[in-house]
Amino acid sequence: MARKISYSRTSSKPIDEVFNIISNYSNYKNFIPGCTNSEIISTDKNSQIGKLQFEILGKKYTIESRNIQDEYNLKMEQISGPFDAFNGSWNLEENLGETAIHFKADFTLPFLVNAVTPDSLIEKLSETIINSFISKLK
Repeated sequence: MARKISYSRTSSKPIDEVFNIISNYSNYKNFIPGCTNSEIISTDKNSQIGKLQFEILGKKYTIESRNIQDEYNLKMEQISGPFDAFNGSWNLEENLGETAIHFKADFTLPFLVNAVTPDSLIEKLSETIINSFISKLK
């Protein structure tokens, strides 16, 4: 069963500064809760392949993703990791001196994990991660 999350926030920071934080994959380990390592594996003109390592509730997870940049948009697609499928995107818009930040993700958890993971836990974890990006802007 596919799940979806969606968040929108605003920041008074310039769009370039916001996008730099979102697209600086190797810096994620410094502010995302539970992220123990983040690194760029390869880079080409408009995309990167990155690897994130997490430790959550005593269990280690590694996610490898292709991250495609286009202007102030960043699309992420899991290559390997704990999800059966994961696709996410950051979209930024500048309006009247503020930056609108939109995050969306569609993902599928493995069957047994999905069966025992309530939506409330998914919402709490995802909101914690989104808020870690927003706090980095303050």
